[in-house]
Amino acid sequence: MKLDEKRSEYLTALKGLATIMVLIVHTGAGSLPDIFGEIGNDGARGVQLFFVISGILAFRSLDTFFRDRKITIKGILHWYLKKYYRLAPLYYLAIIVSMLTASWSPWWLGSEGHVTLKNMIAHIFLLHGLVPHYTDSVLYIEWYIGVLWIFYLLSPWIFWIINSFEKSVIFTIMVYLINPFLKAWLATIFPVDHDSYIYNEFLSNFGPLNQILVFCFGIILYYAILRIQDKQYNNKSISSMLLILSLIWLFCLIDGGDCIFRLTRNEMFGLCFAILILSQAIHSSKIVCNSFFMLLGKYSYGIYLFQFFLLKHYDKYIRDNGYLEWFSRFVICLIAFTGIAVILDKLYEKPINKIINNLIRNKKEYERKK
Repeated sequence: MKLDEKRSEYLTALKGLATIMVLIVHTGAGSLPDIFGEIGNDGARGVQLFFVISGILAFRSLDTFFRDRKITIKGILHWYLKKYYRLAPLYYLAIIVSMLTASWSPWWLGSEGHVTLKNMIAHIFLLHGLVPHYTDSVLYIEWYIGVLWIFYLLSPWIFWIINSFEKSVIFTIMVYLINPFLKAWLATIFPVDHDSYIYNEFLSNFGPLNQILVFCFGIILYYAILRIQDKQYNNKSISSMLLILSLIWLFCLIDGGDCIFRLTRNEMFGLCFAILILSQAIHSSKIVCNSFFMLLGKYSYGIYLFQFFLLKHYDKYIRDNGYLEWFSRFVICLIAFTGIAVILDKLYEKPINKIINNLIRNKKEYERKK
């Protein structure tokens, strides 16, 4: 049983919602007064929604790639290449633009002061998510790509041993129990005499250990959605209840609600988003699965990668404060980012992917004839 792509269009729409959340915080909504500022700051939690969705999509991709679960080392390497080709073209272009326009992040570089050769090598191989000073130093937002690539590297091996909903739950519980000890150990090996703020941010938010449980929620959801799809379960009432519950819980978290079960704030948002996704898997709502969110979700990767450039130059020439000014900035940036992402998709990413696919196809035909 495979996850039906047509019936899971809500995942694309939810990527659009996550994109809006990230843009809300990056366009400065956190500086607004009262509850609006809290909502603005927690727009950053849109990345946790991306991670939950990525867990689902990674396992859907693996289930499609390894039919009948015939997993081999060669197959795993081919799957890595497939995911690499998906991430690399736009990512490398964004890095080039950042370096040419000096748009890197001095805050994350800390005492290093500049983007070193080691830093660039780590970014080229998508391993910057393992190094605190590198993780978000070139694009301001590439930490997500670095952590996601680490999860992609782990995913085939997890998929190898987890083939059911029950096993995914057990695995997630194990991660939940072991993760605090790994974080505590990691804290002991980081230096505290310089750039402590970078290490603290890495340990509390931007490192892989802070997102792995959220990604695991996506793995559980994958198998839960398969069961819903298999039984053709479609209950609008339960879906609506779960949707309302997730939205109420989301507002409580934004308003400073307490964490439970020793989960971090990132993990609490991840769990809340898992309930939201489950509600849409049971019965998709037009509130979530609409054409606007679908459009943003389709181009979410390009929007996410290239927002840094326009925002930096927007800040140089336009200073704004207050609700109306922030809203105008948000709308201008959303339209501009979406336009850039659409153009890059049509004129850059699709042609490059077509060339790559043709090369792979020709290689396979050559090996078959040989």
